[in-house]
Amino acid sequence: MINNPVPKAPSGFNCVDQPRTTWLEQADVCADILSILTAECRRELSVADVGCGDQKLRAALRARGVRVRYTGFDLVPQSAEVQRFDVRHDRFTDAHDVIVMLGVIEYLDGLNAVLERLSVQATHLVLSHVVRRDEHYTSAMLSRLGWINHLSDNELITILNNSGYVIAAQRLTPDGCTVVLACVSRSVAKAT
Repeated sequence: MINNPVPKAPSGFNCVDQPRTTWLEQADVCADILSILTAECRRELSVADVGCGDQKLRAALRARGVRVRYTGFDLVPQSAEVQRFDVRHDRFTDAHDVIVMLGVIEYLDGLNAVLERLSVQATHLVLSHVVRRDEHYTSAMLSRLGWINHLSDNELITILNNSGYVIAAQRLTPDGCTVVLACVSRSVAKAT
């Protein structure tokens, strides 16, 4: 991991929207997926929550009694227990079973390269994405949000497949706008 000075939150990031219900719903869906994965593996998993914000996923896991070794990472850490991490450039110094990225890929330039690099660092990836299904989000809205990526279901799955992942589970948040995908890395799965 690179220890660069902590930057200010870019204006396009969604830190001010953290109280929104949609963030809790994404964390809940992800926690349900991790609960199943933990039961299938029959051991405590190491989870790297990239872009963890105020650690809603950690709270959702605790509420369900899901035991994992949780580490929060964020470009702009909001607490002392969160490690500063830029997923576009940094590498994990410790091994993790699962990398989680909720509400992150919308902001990533070079998405394919980031996903390819992550595919050799952990067996599982769980991510969310506000899927493009109609023209609800105008170009002006996307620009205001700071989103670089607003992909359709098929575009997202194609990128994940091309980056070394197989989709293991797919769930929608209750509002039907955000998909949460659980993926398995082909390269790591073959090595084990």
